[in-house]
Amino acid sequence: MEILIIDILNFLLNLVGAAIIVFGAGEALVRLVTQRPAPLQLPQLPLLENLRIAFGQRIIFGLEFLVAADILRTLESRTLSDLAQLGILVAIRTTLSFFLNHETRHAHTRVMGGLAQATQRKPKKSGRKR
Repeated sequence: MEILIIDILNFLLNLVGAAIIVFGAGEALVRLVTQRPAPLQLPQLPLLENLRIAFGQRIIFGLEFLVAADILRTLESRTLSDLAQLGILVAIRTTLSFFLNHETRHAHTRVMGGLAQATQRKPKKSGRKR
């Protein structure tokens, strides 16, 4: 009975994690196709950076569910080989999450810094002298 409950929870966590990642990919693709900046707006770089940030956050969130499923799966692992494989998988997913989170934060800082610079325009000097 306990194994059945663990299997169901494991399946659900894997399903939710995969769904979040797939949803994030679809959302990023739709936004990439539909949101084209006008020529007089800020350069396209902030749009792409914003897409990368949003998609990266979805991947990180989905990976957290997948890691939770892997941890839950350790409860039913019977052999040292199973535990080693799960440990390697959790380590890979955790490392991926760490570096994606790091990159997302830096991309967010770059975008916010670029927007702050764009909004702080220097006043134009008039041609008249007083």
